[in-house]
Amino acid sequence: FLGAMVYLYAPYHIFDIYVRAALAEAVSMVFIPLVFWGIYECVEKPRWNAVAGTAVAYALLLLTSNLVAVVVTPLLILYLLLLGGVRVSREYPRERFSFLYGLMGLGEFLHVSIPPASGLLLGLALCAFFWLPAFTEFRYVRTDQWMGGYYRYWDHFVYFFQLFSPRWGFGISEAGPDDKLSYQLGIVPFALTVLSLAVIPRFRANLRAQAIFFLLALTITVFLSLHASVLLWERVSFVRFAQFPWRWFLISVFCMGFLSSLILVGEQNRSALPLLFGLLVLAGSYPYIRAEPGKPPEGGVSLAGLMRFQRTSNEMTGCTAWVREIPTWSPFADLHIAGIEVKTRIDYTSVPPDTQAVTLEWHTASELFGYLTERDSLTITLNLFYYPGWTAYLLEKEGEKYRVVGKLPVAPEDGPLGRVTVRVPKGLHFVLVRFEDTPVRKVGTALSWASAILCIAV
Repeated sequence: FLGAMVYLYAPYHIFDIYVRAALAEAVSMVFIPLVFWGIYECVEKPRWNAVAGTAVAYALLLLTSNLVAVVVTPLLILYLLLLGGVRVSREYPRERFSFLYGLMGLGEFLHVSIPPASGLLLGLALCAFFWLPAFTEFRYVRTDQWMGGYYRYWDHFVYFFQLFSPRWGFGISEAGPDDKLSYQLGIVPFALTVLSLAVIPRFRANLRAQAIFFLLALTITVFLSLHASVLLWERVSFVRFAQFPWRWFLISVFCMGFLSSLILVGEQNRSALPLLFGLLVLAGSYPYIRAEPGKPPEGGVSLAGLMRFQRTSNEMTGCTAWVREIPTWSPFADLHIAGIEVKTRIDYTSVPPDTQAVTLEWHTASELFGYLTERDSLTITLNLFYYPGWTAYLLEKEGEKYRVVGKLPVAPEDGPLGRVTVRVPKGLHFVLVRFEDTPVRKVGTALSWASAILCIAV
C-alpha cells in the first residue's frame, strides 16, 4: 500500500499527467510494476499463468510507449539475472563450491531463468505487429529531428537544488535553472527512502539484494538527470534514448516506491503505520494534483488547438526519410484553425486545367477519387508523406459498386516534401489509394495472433 502511494503520487507522475499531459508515458507507468512483479513470480514461483501474465504486461508496456519500454528493458534483464543468481546461491551455498558444483549451479541458473525469459519473449511476440515493422522500417523515418532544436539533451539537465525545490509550474523545460516547472523527487518519498536504508541490513538475502539493486538503480537514474553525467550522454548512445535527462525519473520513481515501503517490513498486520505514511505521502503531493486553471492559449482540445500547439512548440516532427525539408506549417492546418472541414488530400496544383479530379470519400488511411483526363500521362500528387505501404488501385464503377481493374504505380514525389504520387491512365476512372500492410507487417501480425492464442490457452 505504501509503495503504491509513493509511486502513484510521486511528483514526477503528477507532472506527467497534469503538466506535460504525456498520456503515453503516464499510462506506461501502469505496466512497469506489473512486469517486474511478473519476473519475480516467474523466478520464485514459476507457473504457466505467471509466464502469460508477464508476457501480457510486457506487451502492453511496449505498445503504450516504445521509448519507456526501451529504457526499462535493460533494468528488467538485470533484475531477472539478480533474482536468478540469488535463488541459485540459496540452493547451492558457496562454501561447498567446486568445478562440478559450479556447473550444476550454472545449469540451475539457466533453468530458473527460462520462465521469466519466456515471459519477456512471449511479450515481444504478442506485440510483434508493432515492433517488428518499427524495427525493420526504422530507416524510413527521419530521426535527426528528435535530437536537435528543442530536443537537445544538454539544454535539459536538472540542477541539484531542483531535486528538492517545492516550486511547481506549468511551463516547459528550458535551458538553465529557471524552468517554469518542477523536477522534484518529492520530500516525503525521498525521506522514506532514506529511512529505509537503516533497515536494509536486517533483511534476508533475497530482499536485501533487491533493495540494493533498486537503490543502485535510483542513484544511477538520478545521476543521469544531472549535468555531471554529460560524458555518459555523449559517449553512451543508449542513455540518449530517454531524450530528456529528467525522463530517467521514470525509473527513479519506481525505485523509490519499492524502497520507501521497506521501512514497514516486519510490522504487525494491525499497525496503522502504512495508513499514516500513506496519508503523509498524499499530503506532500496534494497541492500539485491539479491542472493549470483557465483556458490554454492554443484553445480547447481540437484539431485546431493541436495545430496551434505544434506550431508554437516547434513539434512538427512526423517526417519520413523522403522529406528533404521538414515543413514548419501546412495549408491543412490553416483550414483546421479556420474551422473549415478538410475534404480531400489531392494537391490541385498538380492537376492540369484540362483535367478534373474530385474526392468521393476519404478516411485516415485511404482516399477514393475520380478523375477525367485526355492526357496520355498524368501524375496526381496527394498531400501525404510517402511511406512503404501506400498502394493505389484503378477501379471501374459497376452500378453502386467498384471493381478493381489493376494496380497503379505509387512513388515519392521528386520534391522537398516526398509526398505520394500516383500515375494514372487516360480517360474517366476511379482510384483508391490506401495504406496497406507490407510483408513484414503481415508476419508480425501473424506472430501476434499466434502468441495471443497461446496466452489464452495457457
